[in-house]
Amino acid sequence: MSRREGKRKIIVVQTRWATDDLAGRLIDDCERRRKKFRLLTYKAWDGKKMLCDEILNKAQYDGILNSDTSAEIVHANYDQDPVDIVGRLYTELKEYTEPPENVRSVEAYFDTADQGEDYLCGLIYDEKDSDAFVKDVMYTQAPMEETEDEAARIITLHNVNICRIESNNGGRGWGRNVMRIAREKYGNTITQFKFITQTKNKESRILTNSTGVMNRVHFPQGWQTLFSDYARDMLRHQRIGKNAHDDAPDATTGVYEYLPRKVAKRDTQSTAGIIPW
Repeated sequence: MSRREGKRKIIVVQTRWATDDLAGRLIDDCERRRKKFRLLTYKAWDGKKMLCDEILNKAQYDGILNSDTSAEIVHANYDQDPVDIVGRLYTELKEYTEPPENVRSVEAYFDTADQGEDYLCGLIYDEKDSDAFVKDVMYTQAPMEETEDEAARIITLHNVNICRIESNNGGRGWGRNVMRIAREKYGNTITQFKFITQTKNKESRILTNSTGVMNRVHFPQGWQTLFSDYARDMLRHQRIGKNAHDDAPDATTGVYEYLPRKVAKRDTQSTAGIIPW
């Protein structure tokens, strides 16, 4: 980089292994700074034809794919699909362009950091028709005593009706301070604070509820830029294997778990004339 002079282009040639590899970081940087770049991707198999039968034909490719090598490794090595994209848990998350009208309530869910490198994650969202429309995210590694004021501020800013705070691992003490600051400093008199205890296995909760999160939790258009750290940990979370941070999926799962259950149409039909047991 230090030897660039005059008009120049930088060419990076590499196999894509992960979304945060060198090419991935450069793509993110160019998109963030709105710099022009060109991405050329050559797949050994593009779904219709092989790139070059003389080097690797379809039978040989299928043989490798059906070997003991994991499919994620094969697709990364031969098709330039990063491992953490192929095996990620959330394959598609919904977005919305306009905020919903006539929402039932404005709610929040906060999960404090368990350990020093973990993230505090809080989501503010509108609840309408049993779906959550995320409007703000607090995602930080700052110490708990530094996040209390910010949490109280955004809860008040968004006129949150119900704020749920996980009380595990010091969350109750943190939550009580947030409630006090919201009342005393920001004059918040409308938010109802609820302290909840999570007893279920975290990994099981995240995996079991992943489809529900994808179907019923909506994010504002451009959310990957607005909440970049949170988006990174949501989109890179792996279905199988070790994840460096699971705080974003954990808190988002909490949002989904507290959404009202949707009632099937057959359950909404008139019960006139039916005698209850």
